This record gives sequence, structure tokens and C-alpha cells, in this order.
Amino acid sequence: MRKIYSLLILLFFNFTVQSQTDFYIGANSGTNTGSIYPAPLQDYWEGSRAQYLYTASELQTAGMAVGNIFGIKINVTNLNGVAIIENYTISIGTTTTTSLSASTWETLNGSSGPVFGPVNYTPVLGINEFSFPSPFYWNGSDNIVVEICNGDANTTSGTFWSDNALSPWTTGLSFNGSHTYAADNLDNLCGSATTTNRGDQTTRPDITFTWNSANVCTAPPTAGIANASVTTACSGVPFTLSLSGSSIGTGLTYQWDSSANGTTWFPMPGDTTSTVSQAQISSSYYRCRVTCSGNTQNSSPTLLIETPPLVKGSFTINAGQPSGGGNFQSITEAINSISCGIDSTVVFNILPGSGPYMEQVIIPVINGASSTNRVIINGNGESLNYTATGTADRAGLILNGADFITIDSLNVDVSSGSSHGWGVVLTNQADSNIIRRCTITTSTSSNSSNYSGIIINGSATGTASQGNNGNGNLIEKNKIVGGYYGVYMYGSSSSNNENNQIIN
Repeated sequence: MRKIYSLLILLFFNFTVQSQTDFYIGANSGTNTGSIYPAPLQDYWEGSRAQYLYTASELQTAGMAVGNIFGIKINVTNLNGVAIIENYTISIGTTTTTSLSASTWETLNGSSGPVFGPVNYTPVLGINEFSFPSPFYWNGSDNIVVEICNGDANTTSGTFWSDNALSPWTTGLSFNGSHTYAADNLDNLCGSATTTNRGDQTTRPDITFTWNSANVCTAPPTAGIANASVTTACSGVPFTLSLSGSSIGTGLTYQWDSSANGTTWFPMPGDTTSTVSQAQISSSYYRCRVTCSGNTQNSSPTLLIETPPLVKGSFTINAGQPSGGGNFQSITEAINSISCGIDSTVVFNILPGSGPYMEQVIIPVINGASSTNRVIINGNGESLNYTATGTADRAGLILNGADFITIDSLNVDVSSGSSHGWGVVLTNQADSNIIRRCTITTSTSSNSSNYSGIIINGSATGTASQGNNGNGNLIEKNKIVGGYYGVYMYGSSSSNNENNQIIN
């Protein structure tokens, strides 16, 4: 028995527990208010999605290095009447982005899903601590994005909001450190694709990371699998390369390589972290070399990212024929085919008698489109029919920042929506477009602005939204049946929406 006890004692003293350290990131230069954003514990709007960017240099200056993050803490200085925050959810990941955009959401590299929630959370005065079920490994060099979202799944009507809890924030950042979207009556907004920002993006909530250092790497390392944020990359458009399943620890070095054929490899200058941002002009293969104590392993298998050529010419849209050979089975498929850009005029002819096309069509910015290189959709009297299911998707055809698009002789029918139905929406500085000889049909019985024909507005989900919404558009010889508004244009108090023409 004495030998057994000695062994147990030896095992006990060989077990080492690493202490965890809190690192406060922020300058505490004020707080949010009950309705002003960013607000990490928000309930003024019924749902929200927010991302907060904390740069590697900030974390390093605070004293953090390669290691594991076990949770975050948010200080509440005033509860301000905040109630339960429904389905409060926190996620964390890394990014090479140095400033958050107001028009896109960041991909959370290294994230395996939420690290807290979703739970109905009641904020407390003082420190609100959110522990992760398993630590998040930080490589010491990438920027960190914390995403917080919430919203009840049953808020399409009624009141399910209170006020925001007040928490310290930092103002006047030299980069966009926050991005917040918040709205009522749209259910849970976790994963929402809508990017309309609320608040000053150079203001960001202060946060505390609970961290400890990582162990030294062991040779040979596991290089893991190379991943990309896209499978197809447009020429010159950045995307993210990252590793999964690779070794963690101090002492690891990384070198990303690229290849035109998957055989002959060249090191990518400066790409020496586990997550990098890359852009290409042609299809390329990628791998990462991971080294520990002089032993180098390659990620496997190699990763191919394709870049399609720019598009030009005429095509058909015919749901009755297979895709390929210059034909597309839907309008959306046709638009997706030019997502990387055009280098000449592109014409899509919808075959008469091939519809109706039961879809919502969203046309984004098309690179290469110009006054001489337009995208033309000839409807030839065919119909685009769309049934809106709620506030967030009320429009049948949306031009989201798209320029130099011509929609001719297309019937857009959104009359079947039980609560909403907008025909065509131009938003986000959609300029120099032509809507001509189209018939827009919406509800003939409702007296709500939820039913309208053609909208130029700062949002595709609600009227009276300011912004540089659309300029130089021609709306000509259209027929609008039903709707509270036939044609609705909303501008901005700070900048004009100019040179739009409406001609019968």
C-alpha cells in the first residue's frame, strides 16, 4: 500500500495547472446608451447581429501571446432597464481583415460554432462572464472577431424589447471596429445576411479576454487541412486561407505556397501565419508548410481555387432546357454566372413560354458593367413570380448596388404575399439602371406600404431609409397594378439622389 500511495503522490505533483489571465482591451472612453450602438448587451431592437474587431497589435500590446482563450467578460455599468435578451449567442474567430465593412459580414476563421448560447440571458450589474465550453486557440498574429447576436424566433408582431444595458466602449478608433445590424419583427437575426449598420463603426465595446499561454510544439507537427473562405474566387478579390486540424503551440512557423499546376510550388511572400488573405488572377493551388523544431510537414490535400473568365455575349434563360451550352434554367443562375464580372455587353433572353420563374432575384454589383457594357435582361413578356414570406424578403427583384442593368419587358408578380409584396427595389447606390416596359403586380386590396411597385430606398426591408440609394435611373413605360405606392423614391438629408427619371 505504501508504494501505491507514493505513486499517487508522484502523479499529483507532476500535474500542472496553467493559470488564466484576464486582458482588458479598450480605452473606456464612455458607454453606449439605451438606444445608441454598438451595444454588446442590446435589447432596444428585438433582434441584432454584431461583429467586433480586436486587432492582433492591440492584444499583443496588452500582453497576450499565442495561447488559449477560455472566455470573455463584458462590464455593465448601468442595467438601464434591460430585460431578458432572447437567444443571446456569442461566436469567436480570426480574420486578416484590418477594418470591418458596412456591406459584408466577416467569416470567422477557426470557429466551430457558438462558444456561448443561444440562451435567454439576463444581464447583471458589473462583470458579465461568458465561459467557453472549450478554449479557442489564438495563434498570436491574427485579428480576432467576436460576433454577438440575438432575437426571439417569434417576433413578427408584438413588442419584445426593452433597452440596452450600458457598457464601456472605445471611440475614435483608426479603423472600423464594429458592425451592427438591428431590427424589429424579423425573428432571430443570428446569421442574417442584411448588413445595414447602426452606430459609429469607429466605436467598439471594451472587452476582457480570459487567456493562458500555449505549450511548446512537438515535432513532427501536424500540418492539417488547408481551407478557403471560397471555392471560386473572382480575379483580384481577396479571400482567406486557413488551416484546420493542425498542431497548436509555441514555436510553430508557417509558409503558404501557391502553384499553377499543383506540382511546382512557389512560396507566397509574407504569408507566414496560419491564416492569410490572398487574391489571384487565375486558378491556383495552395498548401501550407508547418514547421516545428526543424521538422516540416505539408497540409494535405492541396487546395484548388478556381477563377472563372469574364463573361460576354448573349445567352438564353429557359427553365425547360438543361443548363449549359449558353442556357440557364433560372434568372438567378444567369446572374450568378456573371458574379465575377463582364468584359462586354451581356444579354439574357428569357424564352417566351418558358415561365413563370418562381424565384427572388438579387442583382449585386457586377464588375465591368458600364455605359457601354450593360447587362440586359429581356423578359419577352415572361413572368418572375415571388411570394414574400415576411419583412426581410418582401421584394421580388432587388438591384443591390448594381449599376448599368437593363430590365426590359419582364412581368414581376408579388401579389401572392400575405403581408408584403414589393416588385422592384433599387438600393445601396444602384445607379444608371433602366426598368422599361415591365408590368409590376402587387396587392390590389391592401392599403399598406408593404405593397408597392418600384422602390428606390436605403433598405429592401422598410421604407423611409436614408442613403445614397440610386442615381441616374430610368423608369420608363411600365405598368404598375396595385400597391400603396406605384413608384417610391427616398433620398437623404446629407446627400442627394439625383437624375432619376420616371416616364410614362
